[in-house]
Amino acid sequence: MGKTADPRLNRPAGVAIFIMHPLRKTKLGWNLEIHVQPRAKRTEAIGIYGQAVKIRVASPPVDGKANEALIEFFSKALRISKGEIQLVAGATGRKKVISLPELPADEICRILGIEPPIDRPPLTD
Repeated sequence: MGKTADPRLNRPAGVAIFIMHPLRKTKLGWNLEIHVQPRAKRTEAIGIYGQAVKIRVASPPVDGKANEALIEFFSKALRISKGEIQLVAGATGRKKVISLPELPADEICRILGIEPPIDRPPLTD
């Protein structure tokens, strides 16, 4: 067996892992993948967690209160109305996708404490 870069990853040294950015462009704005940790001491963005952004939410995951707190967090942080934020997927789970309006990616990423997505030119033949 060959050398491994990190035994926990169980992959040969020098083999890269492609991880998608949690912020993805859509026709109407952005979709953001989120991993929610309910019942935290305070609501805050932590950083990258797998292929999502981890957000700690002070509310419990009961009757949609954690979802409401998540939307309120983004509304205040980005200074936009709650109506401009949609929960696209994950209403009852920890993994969620929210839709945000067309805003500068740098601003969204700065608030979340993550690097902005890399603009790459489209692939050509």
